[in-house]
Amino acid sequence: MHVIINGEMLPRDLAKVQVSDSLISTGEALRISFRVHNSLPLRLERHIDRLALALSSPYIALPFAVSGRTLQRQISELCARDGLYDAIAHYIISPGENAALISDFRDPPKVTTILYLEEITPYRKLTENGIRLWISPFKRVRGDLSAVFPYGSKPLQATRMAVREGYDDAVITDESGNLLNVCCGNLFAVVDGALITPHLQKDGVYPGVMRELVLSEAAKMGIVVYQEPLTPEVCVKASEFFVTSSALEVAFVREIGGRIFREFPISAKFQLACIEQLLSEKPAI
Repeated sequence: MHVIINGEMLPRDLAKVQVSDSLISTGEALRISFRVHNSLPLRLERHIDRLALALSSPYIALPFAVSGRTLQRQISELCARDGLYDAIAHYIISPGENAALISDFRDPPKVTTILYLEEITPYRKLTENGIRLWISPFKRVRGDLSAVFPYGSKPLQATRMAVREGYDDAVITDESGNLLNVCCGNLFAVVDGALITPHLQKDGVYPGVMRELVLSEAAKMGIVVYQEPLTPEVCVKASEFFVTSSALEVAFVREIGGRIFREFPISAKFQLACIEQLLSEKPAI
């Protein structure tokens, strides 16, 4: 298995970054994952847009531009070298060496980029069998963007704690106890046949590419979507929950906060519709 670091492909056991790189010294890095099918990254243009939004945000403010064509070529090369043609690609952008704090940059940062593939099987199992969610004790205060962009270590810490407790992922909540999102994905509730999911700007949740696709597919199906808080009252009424992310696509929730679900008719509709739409699309880059 191989990894591409700063454009250079290396066997993983020979790959290295400097100990002064912020990825190691402070845990600062922007991480995204996306599905690769037949060596082609799905919806890559939307992921590039989302990366640009994250990189330009005040929370990250990293002057770096991602080339979609370069990323697509590198993914194709990794697929051929590793023999993985259906996979999950992970792309990491670190501020690089000697970048103690983003806000304290004096010189242009020497950005570190890391790209590697992972077998899709573990994600397919979660999608097929359902996901168990743990309510994280971490509360996201208003104005904290650590849950909005997959940056830094907080979301990963929440997931790690969830796994230690025997769950698959963690749900981040706000100060009022409203559910926001999982580590690197979005959360939907089904109430009386309609979908409810937090609002991007008002609730400050992750601007997921798969979230965007679910909204589009819901419009096609004639299913109403309310973008409003997932309050405790809404959660009690919900007959289903499902998670969206580019790695999982659409995964129904078997358990959340101790509540067990056994039927997932709406989630199943979106699982099928979203994967069919993804596989029908031709790369735009």
